[in-house]
Amino acid sequence: MEVANTFSKVALRPIAWQLIEAMQASVALKAATIVHVDTDLWQRGWQLYRARSDKNWGLTDCISFIVMEDYGIRRAFTYDQHFEQAGFVRLLK
Repeated sequence: MEVANTFSKVALRPIAWQLIEAMQASVALKAATIVHVDTDLWQRGWQLYRARSDKNWGLTDCISFIVMEDYGIRRAFTYDQHFEQAGFVRLLK
């Protein structure tokens, strides 16, 4: 949901709502998966966050990187340059 954060300004909220509703529909069709952050995933994200103190990555970024690695995802639908720093392909520029 990293991209939904981009649309968090009040004027852009309808875009965020449409995006989230589209994601919910994709989940219902089994075309997407929602990954819940359990203790293990949080700990792994925290370890990466601490290990990469040379980067300005947020904890949410680090957890996303772990999930993407776990699922073999290489492309991120985000403007966030941190994903490129972590070795992923950023689709929005």
